[in-house]
Formats: sequence, C-alpha cells, structure tokens
Amino acid sequence: MRIAVIENKLKDYIINVFRQHSDSDLELDGFLDWKPQQNVYQDIPIGKIEDLYHGQYDAVLIAVKENRYLSRLLTFLHKKHIQNVYIVRLFALDMLEDFLSEVQPMKLEGTRVDRMPEGNEKPYLVHLETHVCDHCNLNCKACNNFSPFVKEPSYADIGQFEKDLQRLTELFSGIGRFFLLGGEPLLAPELCCDMIRCFRKYFPTNELRILTNATLILSMKDKFWNCLRENNVIIHISLYPPVKERIDEIRQRLEEEEVKYLVFREVETFAKHWTAYPFEDETYNNEHCGSAGCHYLRNGEISKCPDAILVDFMAEGHAELSGLRLNDRIKFAEETNGWKLIDKIDSPIDMCKKCAYKRIEHIKWERVDEQVQSSDWLLPHRYEAEIAKLKCANEKAESEINNLKRENEKANEEIRKLKHETEQLNETEKNKDKEIELIRKRMSECESRKEDISKKYDDIKDSLRKAQSEYDRINSSVSYKIGRIVTWVPRKVRVIVKSLKQDGVRRTVSKICRKILEKLLPKELSELNKIFKESVIEGYRLYERLVWEYGKDVKVLFCAPLGTGDYYITGMYLRKWLERENISNWIFLTFGASEKKVTELFPIYHGHIKSESVAASRLLRTFHCFADAQSKYIVYFHHQVPNPGNLMWNVTRGDLMGYHGMNMVDFYLYIGFRLSDDTEGDVPFFEKSTDNIERIFFENGLDEGKTVLLSPYSTGLEKYQIPESFWARIAHIYIEGGYSVCTNCAGKEKPVAGTIPLCIPYKEIVPFLDRAGTFIGIRSGLCDIISTSKCRKIILHTYKAQCWSDGKSIAYTGLVNMGLCDDAVEFEVDAEKMSEAFFNQISFIEGR
Repeated sequence: MRIAVIENKLKDYIINVFRQHSDSDLELDGFLDWKPQQNVYQDIPIGKIEDLYHGQYDAVLIAVKENRYLSRLLTFLHKKHIQNVYIVRLFALDMLEDFLSEVQPMKLEGTRVDRMPEGNEKPYLVHLETHVCDHCNLNCKACNNFSPFVKEPSYADIGQFEKDLQRLTELFSGIGRFFLLGGEPLLAPELCCDMIRCFRKYFPTNELRILTNATLILSMKDKFWNCLRENNVIIHISLYPPVKERIDEIRQRLEEEEVKYLVFREVETFAKHWTAYPFEDETYNNEHCGSAGCHYLRNGEISKCPDAILVDFMAEGHAELSGLRLNDRIKFAEETNGWKLIDKIDSPIDMCKKCAYKRIEHIKWERVDEQVQSSDWLLPHRYEAEIAKLKCANEKAESEINNLKRENEKANEEIRKLKHETEQLNETEKNKDKEIELIRKRMSECESRKEDISKKYDDIKDSLRKAQSEYDRINSSVSYKIGRIVTWVPRKVRVIVKSLKQDGVRRTVSKICRKILEKLLPKELSELNKIFKESVIEGYRLYERLVWEYGKDVKVLFCAPLGTGDYYITGMYLRKWLERENISNWIFLTFGASEKKVTELFPIYHGHIKSESVAASRLLRTFHCFADAQSKYIVYFHHQVPNPGNLMWNVTRGDLMGYHGMNMVDFYLYIGFRLSDDTEGDVPFFEKSTDNIERIFFENGLDEGKTVLLSPYSTGLEKYQIPESFWARIAHIYIEGGYSVCTNCAGKEKPVAGTIPLCIPYKEIVPFLDRAGTFIGIRSGLCDIISTSKCRKIILHTYKAQCWSDGKSIAYTGLVNMGLCDDAVEFEVDAEKMSEAFFNQISFIEGR
C-alpha cells in the first residue's frame, strides 16, 4: 500500500515510524507540499499536492497539529474529491507515538489514526471545545478565556450540552479533538464526569481531553479517576508557576492512576492582542492566529474561536467596551450542511478586525489584583501605536543628531588645536617640513571625518523629514478622521448616559459644570484642587479603610516611615504610652521590610502591625494636619514632630539638638511620647545561639572573639557615606592582626574589599556579635539594634548628616548619650583628613 504524507515539521518522526515497520505492507512513498523547497528528504521524494489528482498513491496520511491548517486542508481535499485520507490523532503527534503499531495490514485505521469521510458522507470537524465552568482559581491577567471577569461560580448546562452533541452527530461524522476546559474544569469534577459520559454516548471513539492548570489534581477522588479510565480521557496540563514545584508529584499521581496525560507547555507569559477599534487586518489574523481553529461550543451556538463568545464576560457592564460584543456566532441547530458550517467558522469574522495580532504584546504571567482591569487584555488604537513608534524614532534620531553635533564640535576643536600647533611649528626651523606634513595629514583626516559626520547628519535629517511626512499622512488620513468620529463621539455619549444612570441628572450636570470651571478658572486654583484631591482626600480614604477594617475606635499609630532606629526607640516606650493613654484597640503601620523586622524584636508590636506603602505615611500626615491637628485617632511618633496636644514646636529647632545633653531619646520622650525623662524603656528580644549562627561561623571559618563585623551603609546618611577606601584600610588593619573581617550587606550593597559578605537577621544580630567580638559601623539604625550586645562597639559619626545639624551627631545620636549602652566608643569622622594616629586609635587589635 503506497502512502503519501502531508505533514508540518514532522518528517523525521514520520520516517522513523515507517522504518520501524519496514516488513509491513504499508510503504511511505513520498511527502506532499504546496510549494516544495526540495525534491527529496532522506531519500524520500517530495512532490506537490496536485500530484494527488493523478491517483498514483493508495492513501494519503496527514500529520498536522495546527487546527486551522488541518481544517482548511481537509476542506481542500474534499472539494478535489481526494479519497482514502487518514489523520494521525493529536495525542500521537504530541507524544511522538508509533501510530502504525495497531493498524491492520493494508489498512491505516486504528486507535491513533482516523479515516476521513468520503463522497457525500458527513464531514469531520477537526477541533471543538467548551467550558465545564467559567470561573477559575488562578485568574491570570490577559486570560484567553476572560475568566477573571466571572465574579460568581458559573457552570455548564448538562441538558443543553447533550442537545448540542446530539445535533452535532447529525452534522458531523466525528470530532477529531474535543476539549473540556474553563475557567478551571476540576473546580466541578462531578459535572466534568457527567459531560465526559455524555460525550462518549454520542462520540465513543474520538479524542477527548480535559485542559487543566493541575492545581487540583492531587485532590481528585477515585470516582473521577475511574471515569477518566473508563472513557479514555487525556489530561492536558498547562504548567503555571504555582504548580512547577509540585509537577513531579502530579506526574507520579497520574501514572499511579494509569491515566493518559501530557504537560503541554510551561506558561511564563500571556499575550495581549485585542483592541476596541475595528481597524485591524482580518485576513492576516485569520491566516496566522493560533485561536482561529479552536472552534467553541456554548448553549446551541458555535463560533470560530472562544473569544467571539467569551469576550462578553469582559464587555458586560463596561459601556465603553460594548462594541466588542459582536454577532460572531452561529446557531448550528438551523444549519443543514456540515461542510457549509465548516466554511463559515473557518472564514474571518468581525472579531478578527479587533485582533491586533501583528503587534501582539507579551506580558509576564501574574494573577489579577483585587480589581480586574480591561487594560490587561486590550492594546491601544493602531494609530496611537504608530504615533508612539514615530515619537520613539524621532527621539532616537534627535539623540543621534546631538551625538553627531558633539562629535562635530570635537572635530572642530581638534582642527583648531592642529592649526595652533601648525602655527607654532611654522615658528621653528628644526624638522619643520616633516612636522607640518604630519599635521596636515591629521587635519585632512579630521576634515574627511567632518564631511562624513555632515553627510550622516543630512541623512538623519532626511529620515526625520520622512518620519514627519508619515506622521502628517496618518494624522490627515480619512480612516483616522472616520475613526475619531466613529469611536470618540459614541464613547463620550455612552459615558454621559452611564453617568446619568449611575449618578442622576443632578450629579452629572455638576460634573460637567466642574469640568467647565476647570477650563475657566486660573491654573493655580486647579493645581490647588489637584493637590487637595491627591493628598488630603487620598489620606482620608486610607484612614477610612483602616477604620472600616479595625473599628471606629481604632488608634492609627506610626513613626518615621523609613528609619530602623526610630522603630527601635518607639518600641522601647510604646507600651508605657499605651498604658498611660489607656488604649486597647490600635494598629501600628510599617512602611518597609527592614522596619517591619525591627517590630519583631518587641512583643508590644505583635498582632498590631499593618504594612503600608511609604506614600501612605505622607497621605495620613497630610490628612491629619488638614482635618484636625489635635485628633488623637491618628498619632505620629517623631523626635521632631510633636504629638497631638503637645505644643512644644519651638524645641524642634536644630540648635537645641545636643544642647545641654539633650539627645534623640529625650526628644522622643518630651515631644513624641510626652513621657517623663526617668521612664524606663522595654528591652528587645533576640534569639539565643541558633543553628543559623553556628552555620555562618562554620561555613565562613570565623573564630569566636576574633571576628569583626563592618557596617559601612546607612540609609539616613546616604549623602555622606564614608569612602570605600576608608573601610578597606580598616579591614586591612584587622586582617593583618589575624582577625576574620565580614561586611554586613544586603541587596545591591557590596562587601568591603577582602571581606566576607554576610546578612545577619535582626533577631540574631546581637547573639552573633556577642560571639564575634567586634562591631565597627557608621551611625545608622543598626547601631540602636546592636547597642545591647556585649561586643566591642566602635561607632563612626560623620560631621554632616541629613536629619540633624552639622557637628551634632555624637551629642544628639550617640549611643552612650542616648543611654542605650555605656561601652560604645564613638568618633566623628572626616574621611578627607584621616591620620595614621586615627587608624591606630580605633584599632583594638591586641599587640598593635
């Protein structure tokens, strides 16, 4: 039996299968292609599909995965009256199985090969899919099936599903690939099994798959697995990031249950390709779109692709997207001819005009936030995209022109220098001719380079003119003007109608008047209104959200948004303040990861921490100041900003910092907490010797008592950091003395040259230093945290600082002056005037 094969990038696989059955009566006689690029492939001839008309082959075998290509190919062969056509099933192609192992001699049919109908038989529908349920447990941005827009659980109607299948048997001889999907179909396993049994009732032998994200596979019961085995169902897995770590366990479970499966692809991105404007290339999209052959079944209707029906989920409730709800579906109960129905669903539809496939945008996979946004599915108008490209090209050209101008100026400057050198050489007698010739040569090269630059400059200007001409052409085109009329005016009308429905006539008129006033009023008033909305109103909304979540009597407490030292000092006195104020319902806001870790050191914080963004601090303070500075429901602890009810504004002046021994703790007690100066602060809690500390000492070869931890970084002193060369010198001194030297660094911070990088958790830093022996660091919030350590503490203050007056750092923030410890040695550092005596002074190395 002589067989010709029509395939798509599977020649090696086909040849290998036939070679395994070289003793069979089935013979691979050639490949067929529309436009062959070569005559033979591994000794197998390649001919044109037109060769089929001459009847030189006994059968035609098709091995094509792509639905849209396969469907059109079958239609073509049917119209040309080609007989004895067979198709290798999709699962066999996906798994590269031996599809000839089960066929009978002189016959290709089997469980992995389907025979196509002939003559006037009913046609074979390549692909069809439907939803078990519309909702999903992942809700991905740019989801192909728009599941994030489904707010309530939504399930298929099993009665309607059976009616649809019964009608499909009247139109088609079989369905090559039927997919049950969602949403996530395993959210409804019982309904899924009912639909499987219903499908097998009408199509007992066709390929049936469940497309799942696999998150629920391990929780499925025995009834589900029995149903899959009894009905020969394939599990088709799309592998998402949340499932990657469990995929081996999932594979093992599927193999134990003896169920066919395949992990089809690893999902890392989703594609945005829809636009609300009908100006895209429908023919191109129909030829290239991967969803063009994924025909979709729903409630007695069939569509070219799922989007034509499921886009209703996104468009529902959004007036500005109502244009996406098109009549691109066919009620197949009214159809009488299956071939004509296939022609309809394989042809372009109106939805194709809104598919921006040529400029598809891929976004990284992530779940939808609390509020689903249609912008995660939609691309901008084609005109807007082209304008953006032109602007980008214009900016790039302008940048290159500026570079050329600089090069031109540089060449002119070099020419001037060479001319000056020439004039000097003309004044001398020795080697005059030789030097002048050399300079003239260099001048000639510069002139030539200048001409090249000038030419390139002219080319870029010409390119810019062409880009501007294209910009003007698009801007003045009839299609753009029509698009403006078609899309802009109805949208504005819909917005007004929607506003009238939602807000009523009175509020709608108010909005319109407000916009008119914005145009008429001075810009300063508009800006003031904008500031009020963006700061005070947003601060109120944040406070209102916190009150709604924690109760009307909740006290919202917070301190400096980014300052580990501030959180440490606040933790020392917060309990005493709460007891004095008799407060029980309260929350404390944190605005950074490091600051939140500081709160873990004080038990008083536990159970009351609420994380917010840094911007939330500014909004709350702005709202607090605007609404009522005396309010006790929002409390901001700070060493320079008084608490509500504390009128000591005058003491916040910089000249009082350090005056008569007044330090930051004093300011917190007097201004922030209004506590007496003899108030004792709470002691932080640190983990005792842990396995992590043991591991750090062992892996890095650190010696107890002979280890130095350097801390050269400070957020509060970012402008006045001590140079790296200074720290390298300190590290060298201790390394020569036989010490192990480490740098406390994290993220983008780099270790000091020659030192070991470490990142010690706050809850373990004090036990680590007790064992290490020495700490040397710039004054930062970390110094407050390690103040209770028994190690040698050398604290370096800079003369200038960002938050207090010059020269006041030790007096105002010194650990000893603040009463945090009594054994710290503190220096004021001037990195530009370091003497040898200074390095000897801070060195505590024995024998040096």
